[in-house]
Amino acid sequence: MADFHTLLEGYHRFRESGWSAQRERWSRLAEGQSPKVMIIACSDSRVDPTQIFDANPGEMFVVRNVANLVPPYEPDRAYHGVSAALEFAVTQLLVEEIIVMGHGFCGGCAAALTGQFAGTAPGEGGSSPAGSTCWEKPGNEFGPSIRSWTAPPFAQWSSKACGSASPI
Repeated sequence: MADFHTLLEGYHRFRESGWSAQRERWSRLAEGQSPKVMIIACSDSRVDPTQIFDANPGEMFVVRNVANLVPPYEPDRAYHGVSAALEFAVTQLLVEEIIVMGHGFCGGCAAALTGQFAGTAPGEGGSSPAGSTCWEKPGNEFGPSIRSWTAPPFAQWSSKACGSASPI
């Protein structure tokens, strides 16, 4: 696992070799970006869209959050990171494709679908009187419906839906 010191060493290696070896690319990217694809992915450290799609800097506009959730658009003045990123990607970058990338063994999806944090206190998973975290709220809205659709017991289905042999 990388700690802060290891990350700094990696940055120094990049500046000494990676950056200088691709100086022309970095100069082009300094003038602007024009990705054709936007990826909305999970924050899970095991799932890196750039590595999975073998993409280079500037080729994808990536937004990551817990469980790769896309909350409904709300035209208020509150802070909405995913909505702002979507609006920017579509209206300013003119992306042509938007991909919501899920993955196996997603703890965020499993928690939202099972109601794992229902009734917990803020700081222990809950952040509202309903016990729903901000990231978990969209999943809580559809979780009960999904649980009621399943023929086998939900626990069996959710372990198959939220997990596979690999996190990707």
